[in-house]
Amino acid sequence: MSNQIPFDDQIHHVADITDLNIVLIQEYLAAVKSGLAEQSHDMTFIDLCKSMNIAAEIGELVKPKNIGLLLFHNHPEKFFPGAFIELTEFDGIGRYKEKIFTGPLAYQIDAVLTYIKGMVISKMGEEFPKAGVGLSECFNYPLKAVEEGLLNAVYHKLYKENAPVEIR
Repeated sequence: MSNQIPFDDQIHHVADITDLNIVLIQEYLAAVKSGLAEQSHDMTFIDLCKSMNIAAEIGELVKPKNIGLLLFHNHPEKFFPGAFIELTEFDGIGRYKEKIFTGPLAYQIDAVLTYIKGMVISKMGEEFPKAGVGLSECFNYPLKAVEEGLLNAVYHKLYKENAPVEIR
């Protein structure tokens, strides 16, 4: 049966519903301006999780789904060992440094983008006053392409595999 159900939608039998973090869930609902953001204060935690389709019933038990743990657990790598991002920077002369990003997937994405914007992407410019052009700017990497690549890598990764998302 698990071969027919996408991995994200599968129930995680080892985890407990209490492994989902209500604060992360409410932050997400507010950020996406979901109608559930206000309603969530009047719902039970279990009803909220079921209405978001991040948990399901198994007999008398309610268990989280894999997607719920990836998005709404402080340390999803506890359940999915490859649920982190490894960024490697090369200096061009054989040396490199690695940085590991953990936490809920949305936090990882934000942290990686903040790091790349601040530490990796740099603006270069040149003035052309005689041509009447002023300052011409360019960047070492196009930010939109980096963002798109990162989002695709994180959201389309097979988390049942233990390898992290690697950025080089």
